[in-house]
Amino acid sequence: MPTTRPAPLPPEAAAHLLSTSRLAGAVRSAKASPVVLREMIRRRPAQLRQTLEAIVADPGRPAEVRTIAAVALGSLRDGRSVDALLKAAASKDGALARRAIEALGRSGTPATLARLGRIAAVPAAAQKSLAFARSLIAYRHGLEGERLALPRGARITAIDRRRAATLPARRLSAAAWAALKPALDGADTSVAPSARAPVEIRCRKDRFLLFVHPALDGGAPAEALARPVVAAVLMKWSPTLARWFLAEYIFSHSLPGGTAQLLGTRATGTVVHSGRASRDGSSLRIELQALDTPLAAPTQVRGLMGPAAPQGLRLDALVEPDRTRNRRAPRTPRPARG
Repeated sequence: MPTTRPAPLPPEAAAHLLSTSRLAGAVRSAKASPVVLREMIRRRPAQLRQTLEAIVADPGRPAEVRTIAAVALGSLRDGRSVDALLKAAASKDGALARRAIEALGRSGTPATLARLGRIAAVPAAAQKSLAFARSLIAYRHGLEGERLALPRGARITAIDRRRAATLPARRLSAAAWAALKPALDGADTSVAPSARAPVEIRCRKDRFLLFVHPALDGGAPAEALARPVVAAVLMKWSPTLARWFLAEYIFSHSLPGGTAQLLGTRATGTVVHSGRASRDGSSLRIELQALDTPLAAPTQVRGLMGPAAPQGLRLDALVEPDRTRNRRAPRTPRPARG
């Protein structure tokens, strides 16, 4: 009687079945596959940073594997990885250089700004990423000189209230936040941890979490207008990937008259929202709208942050599901040094 062989396991399942020690051995091999490396990143063992740095700095490894390692190093946001990432940023492989530079934006220190400027040649595919990474480092550390500005000719898409729907937004309770925290392990919330739970925003089937910078989500947020800051990050749940990912940074820097510019950009630097923040006593009033680009539906967000708002933060958001009125190509913001 003929016997049937069991079907071979897919690579993902086979990697999942390896013990951590065998997985580490497989990753150290020069022939380590992307599947094996991703499984190690998922497990986050104690020596993960050192392993990733060795892979990123090894020119003998396939560019795809080094690129995956560079992305993971950026998510660790560990300033000790700067040297390895700078070596990868100087690579002639455009994808690897771009991912390494993006990782430096998320993890770099103020000293990294000068070192980024000394890279001899940056592939064309990574040049926009380099400009955005410099700005991201500056906003993360409250440094002047690398501000962002709206792309030339940028236009707001005015919202049509007859078509718009209200987006439910509420701060998570302490219990709900405690239950959700494990699912965000390793996610790049950037401005977290904050003493306050994030704000949950629902948009049809989409679920978002808004993490507000601790300096803004407190008793006197207006004081934070004086310097550049990553005011908030917006995380989005991906049912396909079964994880949270960074959907948008919201940057803030001061303007004359006690107001602040707000710029919402994707993780790659593409600008999608613009607005202002202004003082209201010891609180802040904010308004954010979508730019005319297919990446963002017509949106209007108005909010109050500080003692005058329930639980320190109130958001009133409207969105139009139809994006057909947004036709302009998405663009990256302009660096506005000085």
